Amino acid sequence: MIRVCFIAEQLDRPELILIQNLQGSECEVELLLDPDDAAFATMQASAVHTEALKLSGRYSWSAMKQIRAKLKSGRFEVVHCLRNNRPVSNTVVASIGLSTKLVAYRGTAGNLSRLDPASWMTYFNPRLSKVVCVSDAVRKYLLGMGVPNSRLITIYKGHDTAWYQSEKTASLKEFGIPEDAFVVGMVANLRELKGVDTLLAAAKLLPEIPKVHICLIGNVQEPEIGVLIDQYAGKHPLHWLGFRTDASQLSGAFHIMVMPSKRREGLPRAVIEAMSQGVPAVVTSVGGMPELVQNRVHGRVVEPNNPQALATGIRSLIENPTFAVECGLRAQARIEEEFNIQNTVEQTLAMYQSICS
Repeated sequence: MIRVCFIAEQLDRPELILIQNLQGSECEVELLLDPDDAAFATMQASAVHTEALKLSGRYSWSAMKQIRAKLKSGRFEVVHCLRNNRPVSNTVVASIGLSTKLVAYRGTAGNLSRLDPASWMTYFNPRLSKVVCVSDAVRKYLLGMGVPNSRLITIYKGHDTAWYQSEKTASLKEFGIPEDAFVVGMVANLRELKGVDTLLAAAKLLPEIPKVHICLIGNVQEPEIGVLIDQYAGKHPLHWLGFRTDASQLSGAFHIMVMPSKRREGLPRAVIEAMSQGVPAVVTSVGGMPELVQNRVHGRVVEPNNPQALATGIRSLIENPTFAVECGLRAQARIEEEFNIQNTVEQTLAMYQSICS
């Protein structure tokens, strides 16, 4: 039995299910989680022992003291830090002089520097036994930054298509989208690097297809993007729904999921959630997205920052509805076969066994 302590500020559904499934499957699991996270109550009610942990910064004295006490208890062979930088940096400091194996998670390709001390206190730190990369693109990025290959492993964040099939697919009619509209949707933090401007420029190249409606879900994080959305909406059918807790359910009502990222993309959860519901995707050849979407099999893969290429990819699905449906069905099957939660559980357990042997 391998004893694992997870440390996180937030949990998404794949992480929550991963932790729950590891408990009892050759693992004894505990969790330190921010009590303000929506998953905290769920985890406290589960079989996983869950305690509150507040990470007030990259180096939180109270958090490091709490983590170190956990590690010094001798109950854990592995500490697994999830999601972002704070769990990693606080745990690295808290574990100084102790033998517990440390595991970190990296979900994006970019934004690290060998000249940045913060990078050395997280993903470059030699205290880490493994960095779990959400895609091969992230692994190759870290390898190129000098992280030893022996410390890197790719484990896709797994899903279960039943999670979405058990939810009633939402109607977009309440948002003013006609029932006969062809909905091109995007779910993301709406900022420049996600390519929102590329999508809106591409949509302008489809004027002879009057039923195309653009649906954007997510917070606008840059004023310039907000201006572009307002300008486009004044002349064309566009629906910005803002942040939605039911975004995964709403994306099942899209006809196409678009992710036109320009850089630093790991493996976008929103695309997986849509594919799980049989929605074909049009994505750019950035980060791990070509690992997820195979061109002309599950949708289209186009070059980034190219409105014409994106418009062509969207058009190929709109004008060939049978092809689009087939892509959606293959997309759903791909999640079931290659990106499922059981694979993630098994690969994570095998990683623990390898570093503890």
